[in-house]
Amino acid sequence: MAGIDELRTLIPVDQIAERLGVDRATAQQGIDAALPALLGGLDANAKDPAGAASLGGAIATKDTSLIDGGVDVGAIDTDDGEKIVKNVFGEKTDDVAQALGSTSGAQDAGLVKKLLPILAPIVMAYLAKRVTGGDQKGSAGGGIEDLLGGDPEHNAAVVHRVLAGESGPVRDIVLLNAAAGLVSFRLAEDPAEVDRPILQRFREQLAVAADAIDSGAAARKLADWVGATPAA
Repeated sequence: MAGIDELRTLIPVDQIAERLGVDRATAQQGIDAALPALLGGLDANAKDPAGAASLGGAIATKDTSLIDGGVDVGAIDTDDGEKIVKNVFGEKTDDVAQALGSTSGAQDAGLVKKLLPILAPIVMAYLAKRVTGGDQKGSAGGGIEDLLGGDPEHNAAVVHRVLAGESGPVRDIVLLNAAAGLVSFRLAEDPAEVDRPILQRFREQLAVAADAIDSGAAARKLADWVGATPAA
């Protein structure tokens, strides 16, 4: 699904070992067992339209700055990590941890279960950066209030600014969610899409969504809908 070797270089093994109270070799063995399982679980989830849309929506919310300049374990939101793991494995999380813990050199299920919510946010930030090809920090073109939403008038103004070409985090989220929907639609239309790498599919549909905004097609379609909607 993604470059696992590149991902491994981002993981602060020594910090994780210290946090979990184990030696470096033990932490590395656990990571080597848990990381492929996370990627495999995400890949499996992305092989149906609902899963692909869900993954795109999740990626749209991830701050890629977590992996910029080296990951600080103290900055990882493990509560978010728990949610990601639950979304990936569902009620089978304990079974997955038990199975991984029983593999050669993977140590025990308890260690793997602690590792998964630490690794999950790193994986998602990595995927977000791979899909967007850059930063997703919310640093320009809209503030936190735009990301959180507001009253109908405020939200309408935000939409019009994005469709008019304003860059920033709101545009990024609009594009990623649109790409997720397009990936889902394409998969429902052509099941053979499942055989293509999910990141490649996201990048292609991200480009389609960006072109719809940059060409003015999205703004024109919105104007058509507004014109066809009777006034209240």
